[in-house]
Amino acid sequence: MIGALIAAKHCTFLEACEQLFELAGVDYDFTERGSVSSHEYYYPDPVYADNKDKVYAYWQSRGITPGTIDYLGIEEDLEGNTLFQYWDTNDVLVTVKVRKSYNVQKQDKIPKIKFLTDAHGKAFDNTPVLYNINRVNTTQPLIITSGEGDCAAAIECGFLNTCSICGGDANFNWVAECWDFLQSFDEILIVPDNDVSGEKYAKTVTTRLGEYRIKLVHLPKAITLEDGTKQAIKDLNDLLIYGGREAVSDAIRNAQDSKIDAIVDYSDVKKFDMSQVDGFTTGIQAMDRAVDKFYMGTTNILTGVSGSGKSSWLSTIICKSIEQGFPVFVYSGELSNPSLKNWIDCVHAGQRNMTEYRSTRTGAPYYTLNTMAYNAINAYYKGQIYFYKDGFDQRASSLLATMEAVVRKYGVKTVVIDNMSSVDLECDDKNKYFKQDEFIRKVIDFSKRFDVCCWVVIHPKKMDMLRRMNIFDLQGVVGAVNLSHRVLALYRVQPKEKEGVIGRNGQVITPPNPWDVEIEVLKDRFGSGTGKTIGMWYDVPSKRFFDSYLTLDHIYPWDTKDYGDLPLPYPPPQLTDKEEVFGPST
Repeated sequence: MIGALIAAKHCTFLEACEQLFELAGVDYDFTERGSVSSHEYYYPDPVYADNKDKVYAYWQSRGITPGTIDYLGIEEDLEGNTLFQYWDTNDVLVTVKVRKSYNVQKQDKIPKIKFLTDAHGKAFDNTPVLYNINRVNTTQPLIITSGEGDCAAAIECGFLNTCSICGGDANFNWVAECWDFLQSFDEILIVPDNDVSGEKYAKTVTTRLGEYRIKLVHLPKAITLEDGTKQAIKDLNDLLIYGGREAVSDAIRNAQDSKIDAIVDYSDVKKFDMSQVDGFTTGIQAMDRAVDKFYMGTTNILTGVSGSGKSSWLSTIICKSIEQGFPVFVYSGELSNPSLKNWIDCVHAGQRNMTEYRSTRTGAPYYTLNTMAYNAINAYYKGQIYFYKDGFDQRASSLLATMEAVVRKYGVKTVVIDNMSSVDLECDDKNKYFKQDEFIRKVIDFSKRFDVCCWVVIHPKKMDMLRRMNIFDLQGVVGAVNLSHRVLALYRVQPKEKEGVIGRNGQVITPPNPWDVEIEVLKDRFGSGTGKTIGMWYDVPSKRFFDSYLTLDHIYPWDTKDYGDLPLPYPPPQLTDKEEVFGPST
């Protein structure tokens, strides 16, 4: 009945429900329909032309009739542009996109589509809801296309329960924004574009929305026209233009179920090429040469005694992951959320945004992030780093469930667990080692299933060890650790090692070790990193590891200042060469 009202009377879902309740004589309060939820939000206020002649004409050329234009509430502005209007599920207009009502060529050098601005050029706020979300019947399968034109094409062919993503197929903000709405559907059909980006999008969105309910609509790469020529098909709207309604209907009706996750046909396994695997580098040259990068779909074990630099290294990993486009989720059983944030903020800030103070009691220096940098970092990285909340349930089952939720909902690609000892493995002394083994195996499976990069900190058996470590020093989980992809051990170089050993005759017996910390690659499943040792210095003001002036003075993208040749405010004592201290000469 709701679907019939939406189709026949062009109702929204709430309007159809309201009419149905009236017909049934049931009282219900629908006052939320059309009610704004925020007085701070700058809601769009589009100005319409007196007619939609240009919009009708352009979209008619793309196979979309005026009836579909009107059904979707598409309007025309005073300049003849197409206005795609996004309402939320309460029928509130929250976003308007403006599209040229003609084919924009690359040489035109103008944007084809943009968000609506007011008469003074100020942009209205926008929310990444699904296009046409308020006309969807949640009791029927949902179709999600990759653009408003594709959505219109599906509706033109009679598939009214269709939405479109907002912002292109590399933007997944709509998943979190529409999460509760998406949970209403037992079946969702995804219609990706016919390109590499569309293929990657389909893989990601299938995982995040749940393979069990996803069907993929496969568009033909090309079709043969009446004159015998081949026409490439980029998207669903192209298929409507060149193939007609029947071709669109066939493609949607022949959508294929997601395959069984646990099996893969041998012949379908792609050729493995590590250079094509996503991952991030560290900026530490010797590390990146040794391991190339830290890959998605892998689990990395990090170990080291207290004070060896694990927090600084993990902060580096977190900052580098985000910088290269991989959002992060962090569980820390030792650091509170504010303390953890401070470590990461310092690494993001670098020396240039730290202020030195002196303790009134001891006179010792300490460093604080300045307020302007703090605010800029906070704003820039919103929605890119997530912490496991202080005081929340620390059971392994809860942590793993949260990891899955944050990967699906927010697109997290790097997961840090610091450390396994602080996780409640829901065990006793009799099965402690079994549960540790089980937890590591679950994390390894998680990394592969969701194509994420996981880091797990495991303490050594004896935390007071000052010697270099091997895999057998890890707490009771050697078997499972052997299944991990990489194992790294941090070692703090001791003062005597920095001095070296000189014989009585002045001969160097053991050369001085210049580094503050060394990372030993105890295991590298992917290449020749095993056995390599990477030396690093530690910078107190910024809490950064570095191997050169350039890595110490690395500027993260939140910081848009041009420092030119200005030297670092706190020259590190480890770089004794004048040129390195003041930066490389130009």
